Amino acid sequence: SGARGFSNPYEPMDGPTTNSKLPTEPVLAIARANRAAAATNREKLAPSVLRNTFDMLNQCQEKYPDVACWAEDGKAFLVKDKNRLTNEIIPYYFRHNNYDSLMRSLNVYKFKKSKVQLSGTRDHWCHRFEHVYFVQGRPDLLVNIHLRKPPAPRGSLQKAEVSNEVIIENRLLKARTESMEHTISSLQAELDKLRSAAQQNQVVLHQQRHVITDSRNVTSAQCCPRCGQALLAAGDNSEDNGTSNRKRKAGGNAGAGQEADAADACVQLIKLSRTGT
Repeated sequence: SGARGFSNPYEPMDGPTTNSKLPTEPVLAIARANRAAAATNREKLAPSVLRNTFDMLNQCQEKYPDVACWAEDGKAFLVKDKNRLTNEIIPYYFRHNNYDSLMRSLNVYKFKKSKVQLSGTRDHWCHRFEHVYFVQGRPDLLVNIHLRKPPAPRGSLQKAEVSNEVIIENRLLKARTESMEHTISSLQAELDKLRSAAQQNQVVLHQQRHVITDSRNVTSAQCCPRCGQALLAAGDNSEDNGTSNRKRKAGGNAGAGQEADAADACVQLIKLSRTGT
């Protein structure tokens, strides 16, 4: 019970009882044993190299702290004397005395290695190794440490790289083909426009040639009496021959008739040039 006013809340005021809510000592002992057994079982599932390294550090922490020890925060360990660790301690926990081999094993399990300077020294450096699940006093966490994933085979990497390059080249070729097709379509449209314009120019040129030819004939008829007489003869055979005869009769003389015939011939030439015949 205790002093007045500070009695045990789980014990009645009139004395102890067998129905106390506090667990008895045998129950606590069994629970502790079960937890220890579970932790031991989990620890046994961890790789042997990790368990041996963990035990070696606990032994060094206790008897050889100047050789190797846990860091102050317990989340890493320090190797202070590489030679003594190799020759005196490693052979008792492993089947070799090779420090580099042990470091390679830890590297396979993704331990981070760094070089740090010991406190209180100027030129004394040591190696520091750490892992998120390698913690002082927590051997049950060792089961969470796994091997580093092996790299993918070189052949598969090369195939993947080649396939990626092929995909990229196909995309580039497709883009270039689409660009060339667009350019060809534009050039084809321009070519069609040029052909249409050339045809129109050809028609205009043909018409201009007819006009120039007719103009030359008219000019020759006006300037040369002989050509004029030939045109007059051609005019006599045309549909307007009756009109020319009437004009010659109305003129009263041969000179006036010739001028009228020349005029009729010019009119006929102009009509022919307009009709394109």
